Amino acid sequence: MDFDHAIMAHAEWRLKFTLAIGRQEQIDVAHVDADDCCTLGVWLKGDAGQLFGKLPAWADCVRLHEQFHHEASKVAATINGGHYYEAENMLLPGSSYCQASNELTGALNQLRDQAGL
Repeated sequence: MDFDHAIMAHAEWRLKFTLAIGRQEQIDVAHVDADDCCTLGVWLKGDAGQLFGKLPAWADCVRLHEQFHHEASKVAATINGGHYYEAENMLLPGSSYCQASNELTGALNQLRDQAGL
């Protein structure tokens, strides 16, 4: 996995939530909360750990990725509760979800820099 793909994959969560709100679909909250079920989580805890585990930014990525999934699961639970307006607000800039997403993106960019890629 390359870093750009990792960043794009997590940016797609917002689109998934927006579509679920529009379609009033249920989301598997437990799956969203699990940070080891997505492609980035598998990579971070597998190959990336082996390649970059000694770099300070790798630990930040793992921690922030877990935090991102926790915030994402709150959005999913809100959608499942039928609180669509509130869920939309949870996706706006400045929200806890967006902050977690931005911090994860920053950490991934920092890891790329530390790895010299």
